[in-house]
Amino acid sequence: MPKPASHPWRLGLDQSLGSARWRALASAALAPFWPVHDLPAGRLTQGIDETGPSATELAAEAPEALRAPLLREGDTRDRLAHRIAEGPFDIDPLSGALFSEGRLTRPDVRPRELLATPAARPDLTRRLRLRRIPREPSLPLYTGAEVSLGAFLIDVLPRFFAIEALDLPRDLLLLVSVRMGMLPQFQDALNDGLFRPRPVELMRQGRVVQAQTVHLVDRPLLRGDIHARLHDRLATLYGLPKQPGGSIRTVVLATGGRAGLATLIARSPELRARVEEDGARIIDPRTLPLRDLVACLWGADTVIAPECGEAAAFLLAGPTLRQLVLVASANGTAPDPRPWLMARAMGLDCIRTD
Repeated sequence: MPKPASHPWRLGLDQSLGSARWRALASAALAPFWPVHDLPAGRLTQGIDETGPSATELAAEAPEALRAPLLREGDTRDRLAHRIAEGPFDIDPLSGALFSEGRLTRPDVRPRELLATPAARPDLTRRLRLRRIPREPSLPLYTGAEVSLGAFLIDVLPRFFAIEALDLPRDLLLLVSVRMGMLPQFQDALNDGLFRPRPVELMRQGRVVQAQTVHLVDRPLLRGDIHARLHDRLATLYGLPKQPGGSIRTVVLATGGRAGLATLIARSPELRARVEEDGARIIDPRTLPLRDLVACLWGADTVIAPECGEAAAFLLAGPTLRQLVLVASANGTAPDPRPWLMARAMGLDCIRTD
């Protein structure tokens, strides 16, 4: 790939932008005028493509409060799929967007996922002064705009175990945006060896990854076999029984732990009585290291959680889990239907309370 000329005006503008805030504003201004192209069909190879139900079909079975985001997805289907794009490419460190000869490729080479986490915007200012790092072959593991425990549980882990299920080559370098890489639970997963032996690299915001071959994997939401792979890995990694005795009956996920419990169950006397009767374990999942979070949930029979992305922590409870109770937000926050869908796909009894 030819190295772009370092024009003095480009270098000066790059230096003057400085902070991430100014770069984001400049990128937003440049975006409408940036050249875009379709990747020729001969440079995109479709591998395995196993599709599940469409969003419209799922909406027909979902509670009324969860239907709107599904209906907006139309005919988008849950899928386990793998494609290979042939470059050369520059991979944007924030969004995972592919640039070919300076032009942004169209979205049809991006993952086609059910209820996908919105992608971060590409940092177009990095095109002013390209600093390339060759990495071959590469696979973007996570490049979404959201950085949270929910995104880690709903996007990172299912996509990683989809890679395992597809049995893709072990030398693929899995690329993760720096912001997700700094999430404490992601750091825990990295340090504890959850991703081993696959190599994972955090993309540097000041550099772009250069690759001739880029693998793309769509994140499946509704594959019970993918979730079973997660359970097996957690049991092996943390020395947990693969068929726990189920001594823990109920775990409540509450923001602020016990301090937030009253708010979570304020409108449900039945839930309050159940939590007291079961002697439920109450935790704030966002504050716990991954090892401790798994230890608190593993073997639970029931998980009670607010209707948001963090409710997907129920995935860490292992194969004994039988029921997920989702508590609707009292402040009008739009519900996230993905934990409900994932729980249903695992055969759990899924209850939603207003």
